[in-house]
Amino acid sequence: MGILNDLIGKVNQLTQDVSLLYQRFGRDVSGGGKDEWFWAKITAVDGSGNYSWTKQFFTTAGAFTDHPDGRVGTPTSFPAKENNGITISTFPVYAKLTRRLDLVTTAQVMYGFDASVGSMSAGITVEEQDATPSYANVTKLIFDQADGFVVSQPAAAQARIDLSAASATLVGIVNTSAQTFAGRKTLTRQIAGGTALAAADVAISASWGASATFAVRSGSNDECGVIEVSTNAADTPTAVPTVTVTFKDGTWGTAPFALVGLESNFGISGDVGVQVTTTATQMTFYYFGTPTALTATSYNFCYLVRASA
Repeated sequence: MGILNDLIGKVNQLTQDVSLLYQRFGRDVSGGGKDEWFWAKITAVDGSGNYSWTKQFFTTAGAFTDHPDGRVGTPTSFPAKENNGITISTFPVYAKLTRRLDLVTTAQVMYGFDASVGSMSAGITVEEQDATPSYANVTKLIFDQADGFVVSQPAAAQARIDLSAASATLVGIVNTSAQTFAGRKTLTRQIAGGTALAAADVAISASWGASATFAVRSGSNDECGVIEVSTNAADTPTAVPTVTVTFKDGTWGTAPFALVGLESNFGISGDVGVQVTTTATQMTFYYFGTPTALTATSYNFCYLVRASA
């Protein structure tokens, strides 16, 4: 019985000594063997798996920051250990750190954490490319669906962020599919797109004369351009000659709208009209008159094409 009483007395003395250490050095070495957990920022590890840490708390904005009590650990003083032997190599991470006082073997304070989902929070820094603004220790990213973002989970522990395609009712991205937009859009000096027309894409009728020639002006394509027809004085043109253009980039789907006119040319006599008809794959210019027979003359057809649907 005397031996037991002596042992109890020594344990009580050890507990008091531990409490005195805490009071003197400000370290968390008290607790009477009871476990406690708190959030800590894990910042580094040595070759023996001893981690440096700093106690954390949440601000009113929901971000981690250093706790005012100043509790820290280093690999040589109150280190933290990963409970499952997992090595962490990317820092900082935020973990639920458990403190316990081992009065059975080493009589030392022990700190441990689990590198597993649910017990760790890896804060990241979110910033614009020029580093302004910059937000550290971020643990949640919020994507506003009103800006066209879509969040999904393709597999466990994964999240995918997509941007919706823009439409008449939805903000989003412009893609290669057919799209309908709403709201006024102002475009300055639009450049007509498409593959350049070649001579093989144009045909003129015999009514221009047997020796008539034509050229496709540089920069012409399916949307706009100029076709230049030149008659020969040796020929005898006939009425209502035509120019047919086969669209270089294939079908428009439905017949597009088109406008055509003649460039000013003082060699053309009379007030002669021109007309254009379209199909989904071709357009034809009609010259409602008879080309000049006695002199070589150029007829420059300027056109503009837009989709009808």
